[in-house]
Amino acid sequence: MTKVLINPSSARAKIDMSLIRENFHPTLDKLRQYGTVSMKDAGFDWNSTVLEKGKGSAINFYLGNEYVENAFIQGRVHNGTVISPAIEVYGGSRNLGISSMTQDYVIRSLSDAMKIIRKVKLMPGTVFLPSGNQLPPTENSGDSGKELDDKRRKNFLMELTEGCEELILARLDRRFEDYTVAKMKSGWYIAYNQDYAEGPFIVTDLEYLLLPKTELIKTSSAIRFRRDARGDWPDKVRRFF
Repeated sequence: MTKVLINPSSARAKIDMSLIRENFHPTLDKLRQYGTVSMKDAGFDWNSTVLEKGKGSAINFYLGNEYVENAFIQGRVHNGTVISPAIEVYGGSRNLGISSMTQDYVIRSLSDAMKIIRKVKLMPGTVFLPSGNQLPPTENSGDSGKELDDKRRKNFLMELTEGCEELILARLDRRFEDYTVAKMKSGWYIAYNQDYAEGPFIVTDLEYLLLPKTELIKTSSAIRFRRDARGDWPDKVRRFF
């Protein structure tokens, strides 16, 4: 089995490598609690990384490629030296360099995943804002409108995960539910729907988000923003960061 040691070649990758070093042990602790975490399944679908606890003090990883079918990279991050964890590829090393799958891509993907997972708190057996029917979508201009909306969703979720103190995910029957709840440094909780054209719900207490969605709306206990055609609702939500 051919093994390749991953090394950063750009200034950005060197920064990401230092973040891997910083987030390695907190991430390992979370994986000991939660087992395997797929970034896409958890709603962070701009990152294809799957992480799981490996043997000893190691983190196993799997990376796919959205542009090239069946291209993958598999390996582990472990304490190779006292100074820095080592990233070792032992599966799919022939795919390094295909499309965007450079060594720096591996480092960047792992760094981003670890930054997020160290913030994650899982609530098994929970559903946030349970409801029968989803809220109706706002108007869009066909497929191009949906693509734009999806891009905005990803961009806002990336910003939310970067700025929050804690990411609270509900998991029921081994499936992640639709809402990502971000606890902000300001003390507000922002519930953001991962799959639907719906603006966030913002509350002062996590318990409110366990209410059925229609009941929460009736109680007026949540600040709610609808998505609109101009797409300017994220500016309003940022005030609660």
